[in-house]
Amino acid sequence: MNEIIIISIPIFLILLTLEAYVSYKKKKNFYKLKDSLGNLGTGIINQLIEVFTKAALILLYIYVYEHFAIGLKLWSDNFLTLHGFVSWVIVFILTDFIYYFFHRHSHEINLFWAAHMVHHSSEEYNFSVALRQSGISGVLNWVYGLVLALMGVPAHMYFICYGLNLIYQFFIHTRFVGKLGFLEKILNTPSHHRVHHARQSKYLDSNYSGIFIIWDRLFGTFIEEEEEPRYGVYPRFQSYDPVRANLVPYSELYYYVKKAKGWDKGRVLFSGPLWLYDHFKKDQKLNVLENKIAADIPSFLLFIFALAFGVIILFVPALTLAVKAGIMLIVFSLLTMMGKRLDRQA
Repeated sequence: MNEIIIISIPIFLILLTLEAYVSYKKKKNFYKLKDSLGNLGTGIINQLIEVFTKAALILLYIYVYEHFAIGLKLWSDNFLTLHGFVSWVIVFILTDFIYYFFHRHSHEINLFWAAHMVHHSSEEYNFSVALRQSGISGVLNWVYGLVLALMGVPAHMYFICYGLNLIYQFFIHTRFVGKLGFLEKILNTPSHHRVHHARQSKYLDSNYSGIFIIWDRLFGTFIEEEEEPRYGVYPRFQSYDPVRANLVPYSELYYYVKKAKGWDKGRVLFSGPLWLYDHFKKDQKLNVLENKIAADIPSFLLFIFALAFGVIILFVPALTLAVKAGIMLIVFSLLTMMGKRLDRQA
C-alpha cells in the first residue's frame, strides 16, 4: 500500500498542475494559489504523521488478525485462481463498505468531524482539495479496518484495497467532469462528491461512499446534484494555514467542552456538527478573510522548502526516527510561517 501511495503522489501532482493550467486557460478560476498551498500543506502534514503512526497501525492489524480473527480459511490472495479472484473482489467491496461507515461517522460525531473537517474547510473544489487531509483522519480510518482483521482478511489484502480506495477518490475531486450516465447509479462520481463537499443545507449529510455510491442509495443518504454547490463548511473556516486547519477544530472542541454543563459535555464530543451549531455556534461571527491579496513569492518558497524536507522524510528510509522527528519540526515551522503569510498575520 505504501508503494502504491508513494508512486501515486507525483502522478497526483502532475494531474493537479494540468487541471490548474486548464482552469487558467479556460478562465474558470477553479484554483487560487493561496488555497492550493494550504491544501498541499495539509497533505504534507498528513503524510508525515503517517510516517510515525503507520507501523503501529500495521502491527495492531496483524495482532488482531493473528489472535482474534475468524474465517482464516475463507480468503486466498492468489489472484490467478477463482478462489483468489473472488477473495480480492469481496475484500475490495468490503473495504469500501467499511469506509462508508467511517466517513459517515466522521460527519456525524464531532470528535471525528474535528479531524475530517480539515478536508472540507477549503472553499474550492479541485484536485488539490483531494490532498487536503487531516493529520489523524487516516488513523481513525484504519481503526475501522480492524473489522476486516477480525474477519480473517490478511493484512496485505486490506492495505492494498485501502490504498486503491484512496487513489480512486482523488479523481472525483474535480469540477471539469459532468455527469457520467449510467455510472452515476453505481459509482461515486465527481458529481456525487461535489454534493458531499457542499455547504448548502439541502446537500448536507449525503454521499459518503468512497467508490460505490450504492451504499448511499441503500442507506438513504444519497442526494443528486442539481445547482452548483457552494463549497466549504459552516461557519466558514477561511484560513489558509495548514497547521491551524489541523489544530483549531480540536481547540474549539476543548473550549466547548469546558463551556458546556452536565451531560452536554459528552454531547459536544459525540453529537453531530448541527447540534454543536445550534447550541454554541449559531451566533458566532463568520471567520471570513476579507483581503484579496494573492500569495507572494516568500509564501511559495516556504512551501517549496517544506515540501523538500517532507520528501527527505518520505523517500530516505535510512534516517533514524529522531532525525525524522527533527526534520518534521522544521516542516511544521515552515508551514506555520507560510500559513501566517497567507492569512496576512505576519
